[in-house]
Amino acid sequence: MSYSQVFKQSWRLAWNLRVLWIFGFLLALTSSGGIWWLGTLDNNTAQQAGITVYLPDEQVWHFFRGEGLRIDLTTPGQPKFLIQQGFGWVELQEITWPEWDLGEVDLSALLIFLAIEAGVLLLLTILLRYTSESAVIRSVNLHAATGEKPSFAYSLRQGWSRTAWRLFVIDLVIFLVVTIVMLAILLVAASPLLLWGSGNTFAGIIGTILSAVLFFPWILLFFLVVPATSLLREVFWRACAVGEVGAPAAIGKGFSVIRHNFAEVIVTWLIWVGIDLVWLLAAIPLFIILSPLFVVGIMIGAVLCIVPGLIVAGISSLFFSGITAWLMGALVAVPIFLVAIFSPITFLAGFVRLFRSNLWTLTYRELPSLKQVEPAVAAQTGAPLSRPATL
Repeated sequence: MSYSQVFKQSWRLAWNLRVLWIFGFLLALTSSGGIWWLGTLDNNTAQQAGITVYLPDEQVWHFFRGEGLRIDLTTPGQPKFLIQQGFGWVELQEITWPEWDLGEVDLSALLIFLAIEAGVLLLLTILLRYTSESAVIRSVNLHAATGEKPSFAYSLRQGWSRTAWRLFVIDLVIFLVVTIVMLAILLVAASPLLLWGSGNTFAGIIGTILSAVLFFPWILLFFLVVPATSLLREVFWRACAVGEVGAPAAIGKGFSVIRHNFAEVIVTWLIWVGIDLVWLLAAIPLFIILSPLFVVGIMIGAVLCIVPGLIVAGISSLFFSGITAWLMGALVAVPIFLVAIFSPITFLAGFVRLFRSNLWTLTYRELPSLKQVEPAVAAQTGAPLSRPATL
């Protein structure tokens, strides 16, 4: 198998199959590594936009980011906090603060609303993620088998299918198995602590030492299991989506594929991790370059979030009085606002997600043990699996 050819073809498909860009955006938005909260702070910026502290020895110290605040420690025992107002500085105690009656906030109702919103967002995230995963894998598989460019309608149908549900089930099974096994091992590592119950201090100390010794291998195992699960998931998903089989069969087939093509799978996983590292390094300068677009995102986000925010606030005001209704509206508006602001970097992250997904899909199709296996889409069209995708 030519890794360089698969790499180039994965990039070519990510660039040319533009109908999948929206699914890539959704993948970046609903999975880890999608939105990068990055910031830059150099010495010049700190001097211009930092909180200023005046020390007794007449030195000036600029520290964490902030603006419009000075702390004067030059008078022993009498620190002064000054806030900028216009072109002057006013001592904090001289400022009249607006009075907020927190008694007007129905905290229980607000927490219930927040829990409901979190549940809805979680369900929406799961739906969008696995629908997008299924759409991307199956659309790329179609093109690799037949050379046909998938339409958006086709990709959407492939996403809104049983395959998406099966991908979710595979992910859930991996999560549950890993969680149960790791917790069981952790309980074994912590079991010597039960010696404290014997009432013998020496035995308790020995148990603590044993638990500490056993805990470090558990941490090492944890950091080995996490990347291993990412490898398993990618292979299991392709066995399911490309082979059109259920979750149990896909897991069994995935283990067989890894066993017979271990070297190819490991090399692909290393390339996959390398792409992630390159993206991590590139994201910082890209964030800076795209910063002017964030201003546009703020304006668009303000427009997009104000209507649903006002609607929720208006409906909530029928049942709750005071500031509670407005806070509920804000809880709905803020996620929309953040998505709009960070949409430029999320779009690029989505392109990277597409590229990485294509790499696994094309690699899976080219694995030696599967070269003679015809996927369902090829069987329907008569196109051989080994036919390269051309654009």
